[in-house]
Amino acid sequence: MKQDLTEKQIERRRIIKGFLLMLLATTISIILTFGTSSVIEHHKKEKAKRDMLLMVLYDFDRTIDQISDADSLLRRASLYQQQVALNPEAFKTQKHILIDVLSLSQMEFIETTEKIFSSNIETFNTLGNVNFIATASYFYLIRQKYKKEVLDPLTVDLMSNATFMNEKALFSVDFPSYAMMSSAFLSELRFIRDKCVDMMGIPQKTIEKFRARLHSPKDSNYNDPSIDLAREMQEAEDIIDKGRARTSQ
Repeated sequence: MKQDLTEKQIERRRIIKGFLLMLLATTISIILTFGTSSVIEHHKKEKAKRDMLLMVLYDFDRTIDQISDADSLLRRASLYQQQVALNPEAFKTQKHILIDVLSLSQMEFIETTEKIFSSNIETFNTLGNVNFIATASYFYLIRQKYKKEVLDPLTVDLMSNATFMNEKALFSVDFPSYAMMSSAFLSELRFIRDKCVDMMGIPQKTIEKFRARLHSPKDSNYNDPSIDLAREMQEAEDIIDKGRARTSQ
């Protein structure tokens, strides 16, 4: 009877051991399955966060490039205006500067990234950094103010006064004021951009690599014909004005 009991105990231990091994295997399988899924999901979220950050920073840099070009044109126009004030002959010899400035009336900011960033609730879930979101939102606010306080009134002045027609029209536009405002906006936007980069710890090389990926050789070699066309139009107008003046005598 005692021998039978021992065999039962052995069998019971074997069953328990088998059950425990099966339970352990099942537990490990569950951990591996959910652990792997968790790791994959984590990597997906990190990639989405990184891509969104780089897209926003790329949009910042593109905006700064546009405003930097506009700022240079406004500074040149201001210097040109001063030269004409001191020497009227300069009005004819450097009139092409005004044609370049006239192109600013067509300047637009691509707002796709801003709209996604501002209107998508997933932005908050993806980035997970309230300070960055607030600072980046301020960048877009300043960009809107630049358009409202610099580009829009400048366009009205350029269109209504025909600044390249004569000296009086040229002096009707306050280019030094526009240049000063543009430089102030540009400085603030650069500061906000650099603050966002430091806040999120994105290396400059990573930003440049992302930018290069979005710019194909075709994009970099594209030349906007609008300025050349405007110059061609102005040259034609100057020649025709001479004919008008001669025939009106």
